[in-house]
Amino acid sequence: MVLSSCYTLYTDSLKTLDSIKNTRIYTSLIDKIELQTWNLEQADWNVRFCWVKAHVGTQGKELADRLAKEAAKNADIAICYNKIPKSVAQRELEITSVEKWQSLWKCITKGNTTKEYFPTVAERLNMKISTNQHLTTVLTVTATLNRTYIALK
Repeated sequence: MVLSSCYTLYTDSLKTLDSIKNTRIYTSLIDKIELQTWNLEQADWNVRFCWVKAHVGTQGKELADRLAKEAAKNADIAICYNKIPKSVAQRELEITSVEKWQSLWKCITKGNTTKEYFPTVAERLNMKISTNQHLTTVLTVTATLNRTYIALK
């Protein structure tokens, strides 16, 4: 009888353990953990993940926390995790785009009537109004009528 070696990973991160169990969650880090787990299992290792309570003096855990903090502060260490989830990148791009759009919206001198209806880009986007030629026509005609009314006064 051949006994397999046992590899136990202890963590205080329930989120990480849940992500490893949930096959619908994909991040680059979880993918790497799953790949390493698969490689160990192919080499007849028994891999276990265990949760430990944080900050209770678990032997080895406090040392691991201290070493992780030191590594995070060390600027000379090469980046080993440089991938971010697509959803995070999309959200950051969306925020940046809206901010840039808002700065242009403030600077432009045209469209004052439209600005009365939509003072900020973020408010307009939150309204979930689909723009089409009819909305554009209404806003344009309203602005034209307003200018004509003022001119006739």
